[in-house]
Amino acid sequence: METALRLMLEDAGVQGISCNIPIFDDFGYLLFQPDLALQELKISIQYEGIHHGERDQIRRDVRRARAVKEAGWVEIRIFRDDFYEKVFYQGDFVPRALALVLEVIAERRAFLGLKQAV
Repeated sequence: METALRLMLEDAGVQGISCNIPIFDDFGYLLFQPDLALQELKISIQYEGIHHGERDQIRRDVRRARAVKEAGWVEIRIFRDDFYEKVFYQGDFVPRALALVLEVIAERRAFLGLKQAV
């Protein structure tokens, strides 16, 4: 599903997507490793499969989310339903997964003082 998400984002014009890259702190300590990342904008995109409901995985997900926030990144969590549920976004109905990511991209670009992509 991570590949399907990446392809959906690329088809929508999202550029600079990295897959499973490790994110380290200034001392070389591994903080987290997002499924997909937009490094320039510090956006971590996680696909939450069915195993994310298990106790140990929930614990790891919470720790990861805390590390993401402490590192100044934003985490977007995508579920299977987000691929199929359509929402109205900028004049069109699109999969919720796409709208969630595009919205955070716009917010991060504004927060970081970057021009909006054309």
